[in-house]
Amino acid sequence: MVERQAKAARNSTRRLLLKGAGAVTVLVAGGLAWRAWDQDLLTDPTSRAAFSGWRDWNDGRQVGPMAMVAAGILAASPHNTQPWRFVVRADRIDVHATPDRNLGAFDPYRRELHTALGCAIENMCLAAPRQGLAVTTTPLSDGAAETGVARLALSPTAELAERDVLAGAIGRRHTDRRAYDVKRDVSEPVLTALTGFATDPNVRLLLFPRATAQGQEFGQATIDATRSIVADTEMDGWSKRWTRHASRDVDRYRDGLTLACAGLSPVMRVAGEMLPEQSAAGDGEYWLAMTRDTQIPTAAAFGMILVRDPAGLGDALGAGRLWQRLHLAGTVLGLAMQPLNQVVELVDREQALAQPPAMRERLAALVGDAVWRPTFGFRLGYRDGAAPVSPRRSLESVIGV
Repeated sequence: MVERQAKAARNSTRRLLLKGAGAVTVLVAGGLAWRAWDQDLLTDPTSRAAFSGWRDWNDGRQVGPMAMVAAGILAASPHNTQPWRFVVRADRIDVHATPDRNLGAFDPYRRELHTALGCAIENMCLAAPRQGLAVTTTPLSDGAAETGVARLALSPTAELAERDVLAGAIGRRHTDRRAYDVKRDVSEPVLTALTGFATDPNVRLLLFPRATAQGQEFGQATIDATRSIVADTEMDGWSKRWTRHASRDVDRYRDGLTLACAGLSPVMRVAGEMLPEQSAAGDGEYWLAMTRDTQIPTAAAFGMILVRDPAGLGDALGAGRLWQRLHLAGTVLGLAMQPLNQVVELVDREQALAQPPAMRERLAALVGDAVWRPTFGFRLGYRDGAAPVSPRRSLESVIGV
């Protein structure tokens, strides 16, 4: 059954990518070569400046507090929006939100924006001991009127940081939206080990295999939420705003979702990039097809991060810190992971539009606890090879307010 679904996924994806491909087939060889050059398909894309943050971190080019910031910019963020700025001093780093780097209709309460800041803070705290620094984190504001969210006070430490395997995975952690290996299950001991990373009493973690009743319901709810989002013109517009089809846009903005990170096979990615931009993959129809036909049926397990107040700054930061730890731990264990936040985004959308809370009630039934509410969903599994690398803004562009 799963193999048939995977085949259907490939066929569906191929049909979506090759819409309008007839126009490409009539191009002369010179035109195709120009398009390949324009899209930078003739060189390794990760050698470009937009990906230098990963190389700089892995090469250890920064030291002290700047090395912590170099780790922070490699953190996860929704749609790779990278909504952070940092004020750096010798004895502290202040973490600020950049409100203009938000997801609009996807994130009306800035829940996901603040979750991303939690991811950055976790990376920075993990990186600190390797620079001989200990960190004490305190709030800067409530996140409502002010952009400052947290202060990381720094002091010398002699801790043996090399023992922290999570810090060693910072430069290898990448979101993987591709199909996972349907023949490999994630064992119960591995799921138990991941659950052990949820040490904050204000943040809970649920993990469940795809074949369980919970897994089946979460998968179907995610598909249904994606279908609703795609049909929502305003949300679809915000999604396109953070999609980077053209190589020149990747180099210019150094953020957003690229075709390389969209979950395509190498052959289909090149085909998509060779098509005219208005015909390229990444639109809502493709997203729904990938979710329904590839990402849900090939996941080995799903997870949800729960908090009491998803819109609260402290809970959002805590959820982000846990997601970053989980993804780093998964990297160490050889797991592939991908956020699946459509269900929570639809909860926020229903509330913002004063619609009946259908998805919230559906998730409450899934969780079975009225106190704890989902704020982050994801999938995990195994696959061969490293995930594609996403672009990152430069250190210089994120320093200062």
